[in-house]
Amino acid sequence: MRFPILFYRYFDEYNIELNALDYFEIFLWILSMVVFIIVGLTFYKDSKKRNKMYINLALFFSFFAISRVFRLISKFVIGYQYGTTQFTGTLLILAILFNIVSYIGLFAYYLYLEKRVVKKTHYFLSICIIIVIIISIISYFVYVFIYLLIPFYLIVILSIPIIYTILAIRSEGKVRVSAIIIMIGMMLIIIGNALDAPGFAPFLARLPILTVIAQIAAPSLMIVGCLLIRKGFPREL
Repeated sequence: MRFPILFYRYFDEYNIELNALDYFEIFLWILSMVVFIIVGLTFYKDSKKRNKMYINLALFFSFFAISRVFRLISKFVIGYQYGTTQFTGTLLILAILFNIVSYIGLFAYYLYLEKRVVKKTHYFLSICIIIVIIISIISYFVYVFIYLLIPFYLIVILSIPIIYTILAIRSEGKVRVSAIIIMIGMMLIIIGNALDAPGFAPFLARLPILTVIAQIAAPSLMIVGCLLIRKGFPREL
């Protein structure tokens, strides 16, 4: 069956055949986008009434939701071959837009962290996000740069559990519980995003079963992670 998308007539040169798993994945990603937008709106409202810094969290969820649009088009409209390292034309543009927009969302979150939670880092983690954006774009033209990306990506991933683990250890009561919930939520979102990221797909494609798992796990992890983060951040200050 061909994918019945509203904009399909604009991409009629692409003949995409989807199976049941593809349709289920599409449903999960659309659901994740809706959840992200709703949660982003709640943080936006909280930024107006309670905590101005919550606007960073609203941006984080909003940009992640927008980034999924580029990914969905590349996978289910144009026909991205899972695991390919060759990006040209429209696929290249969509892959770059996906990376930039999603990392901008993560950048907004790290700005929140380094302004309110870990000021001693002097925005080092936010700078790492910028480096990741630049290297990830270069890697689409020179694939070997993907290996240079890995250490910076690990810094970004590992910093979150370290920060919230330290916060949980130093705190008690509701603050400790919230720190643990937020840590788990952010880890789930980062892992889910990585499972579907164009740059890391070739590693998963080496074992076909991993691609199947990623199709379901990626959006599911991001939905759960989003809800956990919303639960972890207090609405009354």
